Amino acid sequence: MSSLKAGLAALKQKSYDVAIQKLETFCSGSSQTQTRSYCQAQMGLMQAYAATHDYPQSLKACQFLLLSPSTQVQQWAAQHSFPVIKAALPEADTDRDKILVQLHQLIHHQKYQPLHDLITTINQDFISPTIINQDPPEVLLDSEQGRITTIQSRVARKSPKMQARYRQIRADQNLKQQKKSLCKLALKGIKRISIALGVLLFIWVTLGNLAANYYVAKTEREIEEEWAHVLTGDYNEATYHLQEIATWKLGFKLIDWDYEDEHPIDMDVNLFEAEEWNEIRPILYDYLDAQYKFDVTRISEPPTELQFYLRNKDELLNEIHEILKQQAPRTRNDFYFYTTGFTPSHSFGFGYLRLQRILSANILFNQFRGNQSKVKRDLETLWILNQSMSQTNSLLDWLLYFISTKYLLLTLQEVEELPSVWHKRLDE
Repeated sequence: MSSLKAGLAALKQKSYDVAIQKLETFCSGSSQTQTRSYCQAQMGLMQAYAATHDYPQSLKACQFLLLSPSTQVQQWAAQHSFPVIKAALPEADTDRDKILVQLHQLIHHQKYQPLHDLITTINQDFISPTIINQDPPEVLLDSEQGRITTIQSRVARKSPKMQARYRQIRADQNLKQQKKSLCKLALKGIKRISIALGVLLFIWVTLGNLAANYYVAKTEREIEEEWAHVLTGDYNEATYHLQEIATWKLGFKLIDWDYEDEHPIDMDVNLFEAEEWNEIRPILYDYLDAQYKFDVTRISEPPTELQFYLRNKDELLNEIHEILKQQAPRTRNDFYFYTTGFTPSHSFGFGYLRLQRILSANILFNQFRGNQSKVKRDLETLWILNQSMSQTNSLLDWLLYFISTKYLLLTLQEVEELPSVWHKRLDE
């Protein structure tokens, strides 16, 4: 590596003494002073001497560059001479501002020869040799861009006023630095507190979720155990499903519960459906009574309101059929009413008869329309309901069963194409 490259590399690494040594060696050994390499070496010396605060030598290199035949080299030297001279001139010199103004004008108008002469005068008359041995100003060097930037720091302090001003500036800088350090410490403290709070929040949420999951699981187990007890000792699951459908979608209860003890079978009725049922009930009952007369040999068309009602409930009747296919409903079989002294209310089980009437009306309506698949479906539903009511423990239950059987037989006599399985059931 040549001494020029080594010097420029050292300059880039801010090894200014090494850079000066290498570049001076290159310049002293070069016979051609107007080559590009020689100018690069002088530019490097100008920057290195300025960085070490040897302003006379830095300006000497600047003067050489100002006399270069290359216009670009002259412009570079002129532009970078101003910050060097501004840092080198004594602070208390009364001619300093005038010199800087004159210097700025010469650079602006590109008058390089007068600028050269002005730098010679500055070196001889204004820059004290002792300035090199004083505390250096802060100089920032950017060798890649070829620029020297000076931070306002004055070297020579000749007057007490300027020294006091300098001390005030230093005190302000120290105060700002202390405030900055305190802000950093405060931010670090806030960050650590935030992390600690986040960890505590995470632990609290995790423990809360664990506790909530535990109590939810415990409650679910208790509900399941209670429900299992209810199903084994009381009505079965199909009965509860039918009660839920009837109360919410038909507007009446299949089983009324008129006792002080609470029971899951006691469900609230949907008021809107109850109102609709109360409006359609007399129409439905009148239609069935007219069809069950002995002198009627042909099914008549149901009233328009009843047709609309039955069409709306068709999917619901299909849902009931699917439930009963899986499991027949079961009423109480533990002699509850006899051991407690209570007797069933007048409406106990009458909801089943209401449901059977709706099924009977739908069978007749579908028979009138010729829809045999739905006729068979609703007949099976009627049969399962009827058989479930045969398992009774009281005279009133038997009465309800006989009434249910009556509705079933009256409906069967109106069906024209009775499935073969029904003939076997009737024989039995």
